[in-house]
Amino acid sequence: MRRVPTADTVVDDHDRHVRYLLGLLPEVENRRLDESSVVDDDVAARLRVVEDDLVDAYVSGQLAPELREPFEQHYLSSPRRRRNVQFARSLLDAVDRAAAAPLDRRRALHPRSAPLRLRRVRALAAVAAVLAVAVGAALFEAARVRQTSRSVPTSVGLASEPQVLLLPQTRAGETVPTVVIPASAETVAVQLRLESNDFRSYQVTLTDLVSSRIAWRSDAVVAPTGTAAPSIAFRVPARRLKPQHYSFVLAGQRAGTPETIASYTFQIVRPD
Repeated sequence: MRRVPTADTVVDDHDRHVRYLLGLLPEVENRRLDESSVVDDDVAARLRVVEDDLVDAYVSGQLAPELREPFEQHYLSSPRRRRNVQFARSLLDAVDRAAAAPLDRRRALHPRSAPLRLRRVRALAAVAAVLAVAVGAALFEAARVRQTSRSVPTSVGLASEPQVLLLPQTRAGETVPTVVIPASAETVAVQLRLESNDFRSYQVTLTDLVSSRIAWRSDAVVAPTGTAAPSIAFRVPARRLKPQHYSFVLAGQRAGTPETIASYTFQIVRPD
């Protein structure tokens, strides 16, 4: 039975998500929320809302003083998150330039107006993004299928090792790639394409999407530098992969602190 959230649990979840984004959770709880955000779309959606509100409060000068230091030290340590802040600043600047009243006067009259304006602009941006996805989905999918088909052979010899190239999951409704593993295979060679190579090393966690359990975890993996399309390569024992859906969760390692940066969902097929 699905738990119906109460006012208390909503507050508790919000506080936990804020502490997660600011690096204030214990490691065990941090890892648990990492995994939940990948396998549970509701958790991922709530986390995105909390992150947007946190960023909007920061750029509009309304973040609580006790949260400002961990925000700047932990949240802003990630290039992707710094881009989030820059985007929010650009939105706020654009809205303020278009408005007639001075920003300081509006803040004095309506202290929460800046985050509210940012939420409205984010909503409009989301509509535009949906339209862009609808127009470009076919082109994106065709390119992804071509890349995957070059990496996963359609005909595999008994003694061969499957070669797999996966792209980051964008949650834009793309088709889940299929990986065919022959019965004789002992390992599967995997490449995960990176959007950017921003960390000293990476760790990959194989998550069983049926049971939500961790099926395998890699050692530290270093991405080669100087390549136009950075990726990391590793091998997974074939016995760990059953005919079902999985997700590789990629975490970057910096100064001993892991940060989840991408997920790669796929399904396994094993011929009879």
